[in-house]
Amino acid sequence: MLLPFVSCSNNPEQPDAPNAPEEPKYACLNRADADGDGVCDNCGIVRELSYADVVNELDSFESVALLPKINDTGAAATSYDRASYYNEETDTYVLWGEEMGGTWLSNSDGTGCIETRPDGSIVAADIKGSGVLVRSFFATAGKGDIEIYVDGKPTPVVDMPVEDFTQAEGKYRDLDNLVYVTDALGYNNYVPITFTSSLKIVLKKSWGRYFHFSYRLFDDHTVVEPTSAAFNGDEIAALKALNERLESPASAPVYADRESSVHKNEITVPAGQRLSVFETAGTAAISQFKFKINSELSELQLISILQKLEISMYWDGEESPSVWAPVGEFFANPGGKECYMLPMGKTADGWYYCNFYMPYRDGARVYLENLDSIDVNVALEVITVELARDISEYGRFHAKWSLNRFQPERADRPVDYVVLKTEGRGRFLGFNLHLLNNVDPDTPVSWWGEGDERFFVDGEKFPSTHGTGSEDYFGYAWCRGDFFYEAFHAQNWTPTMRGTPGDYNNVRFQLLDSIGFQNSFEASIEKTGNNGICQYMPTAYWYLEENGVDGYTPVKYEGKDAEYRYLSLTNLLAKQERQAKTNAIECEDMQVLEHWGIPLKMQTLYVTSYFLSNKRAFVFGSDDSVVEDGAYMIFAFEVQEDYEGPLCAYFGEGRNFGTARFYLDGELLDKEIDFYNSTTARKRSKMHTLEKNVVLKAGTHTLKVEMVDNDNGGNLFMFDCLVLGTRIGAKK
Repeated sequence: MLLPFVSCSNNPEQPDAPNAPEEPKYACLNRADADGDGVCDNCGIVRELSYADVVNELDSFESVALLPKINDTGAAATSYDRASYYNEETDTYVLWGEEMGGTWLSNSDGTGCIETRPDGSIVAADIKGSGVLVRSFFATAGKGDIEIYVDGKPTPVVDMPVEDFTQAEGKYRDLDNLVYVTDALGYNNYVPITFTSSLKIVLKKSWGRYFHFSYRLFDDHTVVEPTSAAFNGDEIAALKALNERLESPASAPVYADRESSVHKNEITVPAGQRLSVFETAGTAAISQFKFKINSELSELQLISILQKLEISMYWDGEESPSVWAPVGEFFANPGGKECYMLPMGKTADGWYYCNFYMPYRDGARVYLENLDSIDVNVALEVITVELARDISEYGRFHAKWSLNRFQPERADRPVDYVVLKTEGRGRFLGFNLHLLNNVDPDTPVSWWGEGDERFFVDGEKFPSTHGTGSEDYFGYAWCRGDFFYEAFHAQNWTPTMRGTPGDYNNVRFQLLDSIGFQNSFEASIEKTGNNGICQYMPTAYWYLEENGVDGYTPVKYEGKDAEYRYLSLTNLLAKQERQAKTNAIECEDMQVLEHWGIPLKMQTLYVTSYFLSNKRAFVFGSDDSVVEDGAYMIFAFEVQEDYEGPLCAYFGEGRNFGTARFYLDGELLDKEIDFYNSTTARKRSKMHTLEKNVVLKAGTHTLKVEMVDNDNGGNLFMFDCLVLGTRIGAKK
């Protein structure tokens, strides 16, 4: 969409035109294009974007597939600890996540800024160029104001308390898919703020803690209409339409007035075989790729197939695939549960979907290879659409799973785990990070994160994106292990409970805030501090020009690497083995589905003198928390085989414990237990019988714990395990 022509700042025929405003220009008045190259001969403008145009690009998959022009790139202004820096004279990275004597030397990431003013306010971002602020993130939203100044104007276009800026209220009312707090306590605002020449962000005293401002800079021949203090009717309509589209992320993207085709296939992929499941000729693009497992599978078999069924995609007759990953990793969902993100997800009826635009000049081929021991029947639906532009303008879609590949060789960057290293022209779209929380399950660990993401564009020595902690990049905060999914990021389900050793999965997609590069790109994320004992397994997503360097060829792994390769499967097998050996269902093997009225400040307890089952229990709440009357938690647990008999449990008791009642699969049990004990702060209780006889079918069940008596404080609840029987190690 072209804006009405209003002025041309570089028109030599009318340099002093009286109608030419002094403020930055965003379109030209007298367009001249003598050579027909689409570039205005007077001002060099190729593309003019209105604010509504930019809003519509926030979920435009085709736009992000276009190769970036010069200076079209992305970055982030964050509160990273400025103690980390690159010394040009010595060519060394200083305080690069180093840890000495148990002290993290560059982990004060909540305080970094460009400038601190005498009144306590800070300058958080000072960006030059034409572009758009895409994502504003805070780990804590305070009462201090956020002021956003566009194009050097003295009056901010945004001036409100941060706590209001991060809520779908006021000017952001009815935009709850763009402005929200995740279930894992991260404050995100995706309402775009455009600027023609500059953007400055000031945070006033008491603004909160930790910030990320992710932005996109447009190329030299694109100008954008700057955001005003109040949205007009067209802008409000565009924002509400986008918010509505984000309600249905699994819907196929619409490419109006273009020919499209739907290709359907159902095929059985035998164990140990590799089959072609889709092939097409000509020039076009895949606009949606859908995949479904039709075989009846147990939870264990599903996790296994998601890890051992590999997908490969080839463009233009290439010999090495541009896409290669286990299907669970490719769809950013190794746990296989329902999850709705804009580019990827899984629907309630079992369809995994991918909405990325995948152009090709000379055909496309898709293969599935089954490394499992069972045959699997799958269905596919592939939509192809004709291109709107010449194929030379598009990159080729890439997605690669990797384990410990192309890591830094520099001694001063040992903590940087490389997610992607590539050469050529393209765009970085984000990544899925599947990780093992702790390679030694007997070592206490409560949190895997705090690694800073660092993105190096076109060989830059200091990264233009330097994060503040793993969880902040992925849209949440404060070590929260709660599962969630939003349009552009998620911490989706894996067979692990928060705070326990096991596997976790975090996702972040970057569309409008994709990072364009001309020559090279490297994405890394720290492994230091607590997460130094973790194993990372990322899947990166990016576009790359034809003949760009993608060194991530398919690899077969053996030994310990194979355990990591099949991480979700390995952990699920370990969980099932624990239950089979002991008939105990550990709290750490459960999921917290829901909670209300009790802060989910979960502590892992390792005290051998308590004789804890599997050496650990979990404490919910804290001594200083306030628990509402009727506070509850709902746990999901798996029973591996049909069971009938007593249901018992070990809990905790102490001076700050109250009384609880219990519901099994929604039905109230007769047992009500008082966990108050004046003689101790905390210890494991005796075994309690919740019900003398239960009938549990193999599969998933729920246990609801409701706090009903807070007369003695009742701020803590401790859970060790359920027992299928009257003692651990015996069924009856």
